[in-house]
Amino acid sequence: MSDEKSLADEVSVPDEKSLADLSVDVTPNLDPDDFDFEAFLDGVRPARRAVKVYARADLLADLDELEDEITRATKSQDRNRLVKRFEQVRDEFYASGRYFVVEARSGEWVEEFQKQAEKRLGVDAGLDVESADDLTAEQIKARQEIGMLLLAEQVVVPSNVTVEGLKRLAERVPGEVSKLIVAQTMVNRQVAETAKVLTRDFSPAPSGQRKAPGSTKR
Repeated sequence: MSDEKSLADEVSVPDEKSLADLSVDVTPNLDPDDFDFEAFLDGVRPARRAVKVYARADLLADLDELEDEITRATKSQDRNRLVKRFEQVRDEFYASGRYFVVEARSGEWVEEFQKQAEKRLGVDAGLDVESADDLTAEQIKARQEIGMLLLAEQVVVPSNVTVEGLKRLAERVPGEVSKLIVAQTMVNRQVAETAKVLTRDFSPAPSGQRKAPGSTKR
């Protein structure tokens, strides 16, 4: 019979005082303040994000041309005239911007909306297909249609956004509609307190630092 001791026999079990000296209490401090949950719910509002959409993206071509002319101008009089015109066109571009506000919807709400839209349109959007590579051309088209319906539903400002209107907008300035889709994705998935806008620092800029075009003049 072997008289070798097991590993468990060799390990000494620390007493309660030794264990207390070796461990650290990481229990978070509890806030003793109570509050009315129903009142809290009454104050809850869905997250929203605002995106500025520009109607006059066509003016960017004019700005490109003016920029080139300014660079090549040899006379100060011509250059000053071109710079003034550049600033006028740039101001016109920024003036064409309007804020669109996208409101969050839960994942469950989105899924139910997609299913109901699929039935209402009488299409197969392949909602159960996991990989986009496995979708047919018809299913991709159906998903795009449902996506526009969902976006129109989530845009709450302006209040009269329609699918037809979004399609017209996408035909003219597709990049601006892409911004709305990005905002839609963010607002549906992002935890509100992680929004970058909450950590923006508006301390006075260092002397001599140039402001981006379109920034508010002080």
